[in-house]
Amino acid sequence: MERVSSGVYRNGKPIGLSREWYGKDRPKQFTHYDDQGNEEGLMQQWWPNGNLKADMIAKAGQYTEGTEFFPTGKPRLVFKSKAFLHRTRSFREGHIYGKTFLPDGRVIGEMKNGTGEMYMISAQPDSLESESDKLHCAKGYYAAFLESYQDGELFKVRRLDTAQSAKLLREGVR
Repeated sequence: MERVSSGVYRNGKPIGLSREWYGKDRPKQFTHYDDQGNEEGLMQQWWPNGNLKADMIAKAGQYTEGTEFFPTGKPRLVFKSKAFLHRTRSFREGHIYGKTFLPDGRVIGEMKNGTGEMYMISAQPDSLESESDKLHCAKGYYAAFLESYQDGELFKVRRLDTAQSAKLLREGVR
């Protein structure tokens, strides 16, 4: 698939609005940058099928609030935080609120005031490490993780095995 992009760079860093497309006419990602090349303001990503993948707000290079979506367009994660380290896809400091969802829309985790447990469901095969996990995800199975937070800090992550992930998708959280 051809990828097309546009943007302005100063000293090797993006400045202003940077855009990427799948081919000529389908958007992939639009990101706003400040004069120092830090992400600032609205960032949006789209799945190849045209559905929104992420809709987030950045301040000083850190995502502070937003929503991530499954390829179907349903929400996967909603969050508000003081700092969101998007490169690792983990809340690391100052997390205030979060809610996670199954692909069918059921809520499977919530954090309030920086404390709680959230099941995180992998939304795409390329976010997974092993070829086996990528194959399962491509067939409609998702990898799942349970993240535990206390006072805004992630203190425990447990990966669910295939049977546990299937049960979570089937039954949700009770």
